[in-house]
Amino acid sequence: MIKVKDIYNFIDNFAPFATAEDWDNCGILAGDPDAAAENVLVTLDVTGEVIKQAVLQKCELIVSHHPALYKPVKAFTKGNILYEAVKSGVSVISAHTNYDAAIGGVNDVLCGILDMKNITAHENLVMRTGEIKEQAATDFVKFLYENISHDIRYCLPEKRIKKIAVVGGSGFMFFGDAKEAGADAFLTGDAKYHDFIEAEENGIVLIAAGHYETENPAAKTLRDRLAEAFPSLNVMFADQKNPIMN
Repeated sequence: MIKVKDIYNFIDNFAPFATAEDWDNCGILAGDPDAAAENVLVTLDVTGEVIKQAVLQKCELIVSHHPALYKPVKAFTKGNILYEAVKSGVSVISAHTNYDAAIGGVNDVLCGILDMKNITAHENLVMRTGEIKEQAATDFVKFLYENISHDIRYCLPEKRIKKIAVVGGSGFMFFGDAKEAGADAFLTGDAKYHDFIEAEENGIVLIAAGHYETENPAAKTLRDRLAEAFPSLNVMFADQKNPIMN
């Protein structure tokens, strides 16, 4: 019988929870580690709708990328995501920044989609750099539009780029690392107005391709890894839509 803790241990082997950032909240966030898990729902986010899907599909476990709980709370009452999960008999495992940094995790999946070569993992564990065929930033953005996201913001459209730094999700905090690594372009999910000014001043093409869009592919990959490792599991992927409308 496969248990919740077996799923946790499997993830811990390739994306150690100990490597998560100090501010992060990863691991078994709700439920019983010794509970049986025969039906598992993998998702980017734990939302009320995702919990309803888990209950409808008789899933004992939700595995998410984004934590269901970031900050301490003083009460667990109706409407709280983890309260609703536990009340429904559903355990929750969240693998966030540990999965961002993992070999084969969020950023390696992105590098694969981009068909990058000579990929390097950096000391911050999260960022990847690699090379693409040299091209104008506008041509690279067209590729991203066709393969990752229809909601892309970027700067320096005519700059020729070859070396790319990649951090899915909210990754601008690593811009300094991308600059130090000599990247021509920095691809992430979210960026603010002044981030683009800073990037332009440094001659680096900043590309914000969407938080959901840059991380959801890796959530699907996590589903595939679980299904391969545990053939007897019924592993499903949540029907979660991007909450941001274009």
